[in-house]
Amino acid sequence: MTVENRAKQFAPFSAITGLDRAVDQKLREVSQVEKRELSEERAAELDDKLRALRRGMRVSLAYYANREYCSLSGLVEQLDPDEGFLKIGGETIPFADLSDVFLPQPLPFSPECATLSPGDAT
Repeated sequence: MTVENRAKQFAPFSAITGLDRAVDQKLREVSQVEKRELSEERAAELDDKLRALRRGMRVSLAYYANREYCSLSGLVEQLDPDEGFLKIGGETIPFADLSDVFLPQPLPFSPECATLSPGDAT
C-alpha cells in the first residue's frame, strides 16, 4: 500500500454530512432567551456602576446580545455616556443591553501595613 493510500485510511470521516452544523444550529435555537427587563432598583444600581467606570479600568460585564446573555471582561477602551455605549476588547456594548457591571474590588486596608516603613519588614 502506498503512503498516500495509508494516509487516506486515517483521514476524518463524517457519515452524515452536515450533521454537526445542524446540531450546532439547533443548540443555538434552544439556548436563545428573551431579554429580561431590569427593575427600577436594579437599573439605578447599574447606572451608579456605569457612572463609576473610567477609561482604562478593568471590568467584567453581563449583557444581552443575539438572543442570549453573554459575559465579557477587559479594559474599558471607550466610554460614551452621551451615545450610551462602552467598548471593551473591540466589542461595542450599548448601555441598554447591559444586565450587570462588575467593578474591581479595592484591596482591604490593613493599619499594620501603614505603620511599617520599608526597613521594618523582615
